[in-house]
Amino acid sequence: MQKEIKDRNCRTIKVINIPIEIPNYQIRAVFNKYGEIEENGFYTRIRNLYIQAFITYKKEESLQKFYKGIWSEWIGKHQVLIVPKILSEDEIEKRSMYTVKLTGLPWNSTAYDIHEALEVNNPKYIFIPRNPNNNKPLNYAIVYYENDEDIGIAAERNIIFCNRTLHWGTPGEKSCHRCGSFDHLISKCDIEPSAKPRVMNRKQKLKEFRQENNKKFKKGSYANVTKQNSFEKRQQSNNSNNYSKYNNGNINRYWNKNISRDRNNNVNEKSLDQGIFTQIKQLNENLNKLANDFKKIQQENYRIKSEFYKYKENKSTTSSGKNIKVNQDRSTIALQNENNKRSRVDNEQLEASGSSDIENSLNKQNNEINRFGDALSTMSKNISKIMEYFTSDNNNDVNNFQGDKIIDNNESHED
Repeated sequence: MQKEIKDRNCRTIKVINIPIEIPNYQIRAVFNKYGEIEENGFYTRIRNLYIQAFITYKKEESLQKFYKGIWSEWIGKHQVLIVPKILSEDEIEKRSMYTVKLTGLPWNSTAYDIHEALEVNNPKYIFIPRNPNNNKPLNYAIVYYENDEDIGIAAERNIIFCNRTLHWGTPGEKSCHRCGSFDHLISKCDIEPSAKPRVMNRKQKLKEFRQENNKKFKKGSYANVTKQNSFEKRQQSNNSNNYSKYNNGNINRYWNKNISRDRNNNVNEKSLDQGIFTQIKQLNENLNKLANDFKKIQQENYRIKSEFYKYKENKSTTSSGKNIKVNQDRSTIALQNENNKRSRVDNEQLEASGSSDIENSLNKQNNEINRFGDALSTMSKNISKIMEYFTSDNNNDVNNFQGDKIIDNNESHED
């Protein structure tokens, strides 16, 4: 029994800091590329704001990359941390040793947004903590490096991102949650906070509704206006009585419930949109690569076709240069020689027939290639139109929050 558990642990990895909105099928699809996963070798659990996944492969060789150089993997626009289950405590501590804090990020930034600015520094993992109140990313990141030399190279570079100057510091050092500076805290920050959208209460909403209705009334004679106002007063009186009698407090509960539901839906829908946008963007990149490869096939097909026509033209010129006079009729032309072999005329006819078949095949293949190329172009245009829908992104303020420790050394690596 112990041997089976040990063997299973040698083939298992632990994936942590997965955003809670990412579904299991997406996690499994990302890690399938490293090897075949056991039938019951995938399960997840929730830890605070994140998901932890335990993945067991059929072969131990599938984990070799996670020991040698790969510490993290991309799932959508988020980077997650990978730890082999039998990795020693010393090695885990070593991977946590060379970390720095990068502050001043715009609200709702992701690891994918800033990874291009950090690629020169060769980071092993980028983690952006989340606010426990609304599950939105905070305005700083914890960046993992393999050694102290890489940290020194990173600290010497000034990074400008979205017209903001980012600041380097140690993970435990306090910083301003508004601008990211380590010189002051948010209480002494000179930058004014951005205005939050105002949510109307019940009275304001009803007032706006009445004003819209009043605009619909048309002007008329004095008698019609007087009659209409009299009718409206009686109607308002009846509505007021009915409201007091039957709807005592119901609108308040309904309105507050809807506001709470809308706020939660906005968080979930935005996270879902980000995941969908990333998948569509990756699909578009793969489609562009496929189109480039297909363009090479078109060029090669054109080259083969050109060489064939050149060969055919040369063959025709050579045949026309020979003054062969044939006085026999068709019955005598088909005679065989004493070795029972076909005559030269039969061979020439057969060669001409084969040349015609090759030409037809090339034309047919060229038509199919052009049709497939048009289909690829149409798909690329449609995907680009879909991507335009996801390009708008609203930045909102997030409450102050100090991020959790990235790797919990006190947590057991057992299931």
